[in-house]
Formats: sequence, structure tokens, C-alpha cells
Amino acid sequence: MASQNNLTISELFRSKTLKNQLPRRVTKVAGQTYWELGKIGNNLNQITKAINTSVLMGEPIVVNRTLLEQIRDMVKQVRREITEIDLIGDLQD
Repeated sequence: MASQNNLTISELFRSKTLKNQLPRRVTKVAGQTYWELGKIGNNLNQITKAINTSVLMGEPIVVNRTLLEQIRDMVKQVRREITEIDLIGDLQD
């Protein structure tokens, strides 16, 4: 079981005795995708801030804020799914 999950015997033993899930090995592609999606999310936040600033200054801007927010939320969701983060578990800890 340890070799099938690319774990040491110690890691498998700790996982099984502590009744935790086996640790997930994140591939390089998943890690890089997670990183790039984070950068996209940051860019979306900067775009949103620039739009809000322009609106406050009275500059006319046409933007579909709902679509922008949906894209931001989808990026966050994909990042969570890539790493299989259990948000409820994180909130409880």
C-alpha cells in the first residue's frame, strides 16, 4: 500500500493510525497551474480595483462586474479543486 501511494512505510503508518487521509502528492503540472491561477486571480483583483477607482473619479467605464466576479470565483474554485482543499475542515481547524 505504501509503494502504491508513493509513501514511506512511516508516512503510511502515521496516516493510518491517525485516521487521516493519505497525503496527496501534487504533480508539477497541478502545482504550476495552481500558481498561475493565483496570478490570474491577483490580476482580476487589480482590474477590479482600477475599475472601482475610475468610477469614483467619475470616469465612464463599461464593464460587466457580474462576469468579472464570476471569473474570479471560478479561478478560486479551480485552485481549491486542484489541491483538494477542504474549506469546511480548514474553517473548523
